[in-house]
Amino acid sequence: MNTDNRDKREAKRILFSREDNITAFVHFPKKPKKPVPVFILNISEFGLNLLIESHRLKNIKTGDVMVLKSIQTPEPLKTIDIVEVEVRFILGDKTLEYTTVGCKFSNISEYYRENIKKFVNYMLNDIGSQIYKKSFFIKCFPPVYHLF
Repeated sequence: MNTDNRDKREAKRILFSREDNITAFVHFPKKPKKPVPVFILNISEFGLNLLIESHRLKNIKTGDVMVLKSIQTPEPLKTIDIVEVEVRFILGDKTLEYTTVGCKFSNISEYYRENIKKFVNYMLNDIGSQIYKKSFFIKCFPPVYHLF
C-alpha cells in the first residue's frame, strides 16, 4: 500500500467553487439542443472538472465527446472560445441536483493549452495566491453550509 499522499496528477490545477462563478456552456454533439450552462470546478492544461445539473446528463457516459463554449475565467486567462473534451468520469447520482464530470481536453490548440498553463501558474504564484488563498482553504475544508 502506498502511503504517499502527494498529488500524482500530470499538471497543476486551480480549484474553484460554484460561488466563484467560473462558467461555460457545453454542447453534446449527439444531442443537438441548446448549450447547457456549467460551472468549472478546476482546470489544468490537460482538462477540467465541470459541475452540471444532473437532469441534463441523460445518456452521457465515459468516453463521450462534448464541446465547451465560452469558458469564462478570471484575469489573465479570460475567455476560451471552443474546446472539445472527452468525458473521463462522472461522479454523482441522477437523484442529486448536480453531478461532477471530469473531462480531458481532446482537441485543444497549443495556444490555449499554453495560456491555461500560464494562468494556473499565475494563480498558484504569489500574486494569484493572495487572491485565492482564503477561498482555496474554504474549498478544501468547507463548512457544511458552504457546499454547493
